[in-house]
Amino acid sequence: MARLDQLRLRDLLVLETINALGTLHATAGQLHISQPAVSQIVKGLEAAFGTALLVRGQRGVALTAAGRAALDHLRVARHALEAARTAARAPQAPVLRLGTLPLAMLHRVPAALGRLRERLPGVRVRLVESTVDALWEQLHEGRMDAIVSRLPTPKASRTRFTGIVHQTIGQEPIVLVAPRKHPAARLRRPTLADLTGYDWILPNPESFTRATFDTHWLKAGLVPPAPAMTCAAFHSSLHLAARVSMLTVVPASAVALYARSLDLAALRIDWPEQDADIVFACREASLSVPTLAALRDSFLEDDR
Repeated sequence: MARLDQLRLRDLLVLETINALGTLHATAGQLHISQPAVSQIVKGLEAAFGTALLVRGQRGVALTAAGRAALDHLRVARHALEAARTAARAPQAPVLRLGTLPLAMLHRVPAALGRLRERLPGVRVRLVESTVDALWEQLHEGRMDAIVSRLPTPKASRTRFTGIVHQTIGQEPIVLVAPRKHPAARLRRPTLADLTGYDWILPNPESFTRATFDTHWLKAGLVPPAPAMTCAAFHSSLHLAARVSMLTVVPASAVALYARSLDLAALRIDWPEQDADIVFACREASLSVPTLAALRDSFLEDDR
């Protein structure tokens, strides 16, 4: 019977590739090994884990529930091995993989990385900007060492993210914005109903900001405005809003940064309570790595 300590990195890649491609033949081609070798690796994995990992059907193979559960952890192990190899090659210049929301790049991430570089001048950071659910998925799979994000949406099944810890590092509400010369900006206390007739620049439908925006309208018994323009980047939305005289919705810190230069104003409207927390999240086991613990501490410190 195969033992866990006899498993190799290629064994982990085989299971991940089978899950992606759905056939042993395609997996063999992708990994440049023979199909019998793939079958043998699968048998070794099943022997090591003591359960069936694949189910065979007319159109190919699929992972069993046990196979999917094992793959979740094997992905983390594979990415951890790759990170360990990178660290071993340059032990004096450790690399941290940090995922972040674009809004955190306005202030929180630069400030924290400045503090980190004071402590660890040789540290290298690979930054990836993405959406909330994508960041949590990358952290879950081990492709990121840490993320700065909002909490994942219910759609992303928060219960999947076991072994991950998070701490709140700040608040970031979203606000409605208009050019100062726009009719909406002249309203003393506009309601959502007052704003339905105007043209909007809105984020992509799958984004946290767009979901929050639409939910507010629905809770007020109103149909959310259909966007005249869709734009993923909040800084681009603000420049567009100023240029084409439309309304938009962005993080509050972005308004503070761009309002004066673009002659924009946040609308004085009562929003329902929103989940505005920004959190630092990482795998609990990773906090034993000194560089990651230093990164976490850099985010938890107050600005000097």
